[in-house]
Amino acid sequence: DFRHCMRCNACIGMSEYETHACIPQRLSGNCAICKESMFESTEPLRGMKCGHVMHLSCYNEYAHRSLFMKITCPTCRKVFDNMR
Repeated sequence: DFRHCMRCNACIGMSEYETHACIPQRLSGNCAICKESMFESTEPLRGMKCGHVMHLSCYNEYAHRSLFMKITCPTCRKVFDNMR
């Protein structure tokens, strides 16, 4: 189940809703990897712990390239020990 966050303008899983990193209108930008619109995309999206979002397929490719390194958000460069 999901709940809509009016500030993010995104649907957030109920288990994550109270603690999600809220970024206003976070789906109105483009994917940091492929540069395609997030709002108009029909591809599944992946939210990261910092609150930024990218296409799931872009995230998987990005994380695979970072297999032996810490993963950083391509938007804010926040480092995550394990985003998987």
